[in-house]
Amino acid sequence: MRSDEIETQLANTTDPVTKIDLLNQLAFEYQYNDLEKATAVAEKAQEVVNKLEKAKTPYLKGKADTLQTLGYLHLRQHSNGLKMPLLLEALALYQELNHHTGEARTLIYIGLTYLRIGHYDESLVYLKRSLEISKLNHNEAEISRAYNGLGLIYQVTQKYDVALHYYQESIEISRKLNDLQQVAITLSNCASTAENIGQYEDAIAFGEECITLSRLVGNQVSEGYALLGIVRARMRQGEHQTALQLLQENSHRLVTSPDHYLTISNMIVIGTVYHELQRIDDAIAIWQQALQIADQTGLPELGCACHENLSRIFKEQGDFVSALAHYEQFHQLKELIYDERTNSRLQALAVIHRTETAQAEAQILQAANDELTSEIQVRKRVESELRFYQNQLEELVFARTAALEEANSKLRAEINDRQQIQAEREEMIVELEVKHAELERFTYTVSHDLKSPLVTIEGFLGYLEQDALQGNQTSLMEDINHIRHAAQQMHVLLGDLLELSRVGRIVNPLEWISFSDLANEASLRLRHKLVEKEIHLEIAPDCPLVYVDRPRLVEVLQNLLDNSIKFMGEQADPRIVIGVRYDDGRVFFVQDNGIGIASAYQNKIFGLFERLNQSGEGTGIGLALVKRIVEVHNGRLWVESAGPGQGSTFCFTLNETTTKIKD
Repeated sequence: MRSDEIETQLANTTDPVTKIDLLNQLAFEYQYNDLEKATAVAEKAQEVVNKLEKAKTPYLKGKADTLQTLGYLHLRQHSNGLKMPLLLEALALYQELNHHTGEARTLIYIGLTYLRIGHYDESLVYLKRSLEISKLNHNEAEISRAYNGLGLIYQVTQKYDVALHYYQESIEISRKLNDLQQVAITLSNCASTAENIGQYEDAIAFGEECITLSRLVGNQVSEGYALLGIVRARMRQGEHQTALQLLQENSHRLVTSPDHYLTISNMIVIGTVYHELQRIDDAIAIWQQALQIADQTGLPELGCACHENLSRIFKEQGDFVSALAHYEQFHQLKELIYDERTNSRLQALAVIHRTETAQAEAQILQAANDELTSEIQVRKRVESELRFYQNQLEELVFARTAALEEANSKLRAEINDRQQIQAEREEMIVELEVKHAELERFTYTVSHDLKSPLVTIEGFLGYLEQDALQGNQTSLMEDINHIRHAAQQMHVLLGDLLELSRVGRIVNPLEWISFSDLANEASLRLRHKLVEKEIHLEIAPDCPLVYVDRPRLVEVLQNLLDNSIKFMGEQADPRIVIGVRYDDGRVFFVQDNGIGIASAYQNKIFGLFERLNQSGEGTGIGLALVKRIVEVHNGRLWVESAGPGQGSTFCFTLNETTTKIKD
């Protein structure tokens, strides 16, 4: 049905159920020419769904269709954070309604969402589930879509022969169904796959057929992708002037697409053609324009590509300031994309977890209800027997009553036991969730900080390759030094992480030793730094004996003393004191008159990779390691400081069973 016919029906209906169905149909009609308009129409359908729910007359099929439509449109618009919860909720509704077509289509969209954020295994699972459901229900339209989705996965993972096989299967089914829209979409994918494996004439043939069908069915998006594929194929064949002419003839179609992602992609390719034709100013201008659109429309992946191209072309032109500025933006966007994909996956996992939990709770409630129904039936039968025997013998009534009371007592005891088991289970769940959250934070932090040296290595390897080709020996050595420094940084970081992981696993025999001796041993290791900075160190002579892991406690004092030396600042009379004081117990401390710490950061500094001065030396693991060693000794660690410029006192306790006053 055409969009004008649907609009006419909408204007003539007041039935909310019919209105929801028509709005969803209209949204799909608009998607190929105006994504924003299509999304607005789907949101109107969502408003009608919400009104029905408030009136307690829900239309579940319409709600599922609307959620699926919105999720798919957000997928088309590359809105990573929005689509997955909508699609998962739609999937649950279709499963509840036993609506196989809706379930299969939604599984495809979820699979494509996982493909978009780079989780190929999950994507493959959902698309295969969709294909299985569609085959069981002989739904050829959804089988064709599933084959197209599988082809996309294998294309992205560079299994091009498998990808082309699935695309051909999809095209064959769609032609039989006369679904020209799906044929056009799949032909566009065939063109890009053929280009990837160097079959440029095939890529051009697929693209031209796709353009013909796309114009016939009014699909501007597929037409744009096909034009882009033909241009790339011509460029790969070395026909740059032909590619440029094709771009110029279709410039209006390429840069006014309803799909912002396609528009920016087209502009990036146009810039590449200009670059290869040495039209440098034109290339820079169109990449900068593409970057502006990417920033406005929230497409960091394409903005990242623009920054990378601009960095490279400015470096070639000798404008190293501009090249470095775009290079830094390139890596900031790469980190943003990583974070967004991680958050998107975490949100999806959270929705799945909530859905599975709700299903499990429903099963438990159903089982409890069945058990209660059975118990009621038993009680009714017992009461009937009691009434029967009451007419015959009073003693039998008393006996039956006693038996019933005993059964009730056992039932109450069993209920109490179950409640206790449930409470223990909930406590275990909370504990597991806390540990899981800690593990996620640790994993994210480690991956984030390990990634920084890798980004540096990756960036300078690119420069190294360019400088090698240009024979620039000076730049070559600078690039190598940067790569070596990044590798050394990662080596130190991994060493510190390994040391942190050993705390609590590798334990030395405990021994009695004077705390003063431990401090002296730690100071000897840093003697050269103390002398170099002319720092006066005072160690209290009359400290208690402690029963500890000697190497670990020396490591604690060495890290704290080294920290005080690093952050001494420009003091006229730098001083550090190591000693013990007696508050509610024994408190050991390392005190300095250095730069001090603001109160807002006094808890933060003990976290993994936390450094107040990002340009300073070290990996940010030292204080985390100190905290872990103190905790293994059943103590606690904290810092006291009146603020910047007021010095710092790092304090820690040891379990009273590990300390003894010196005789």
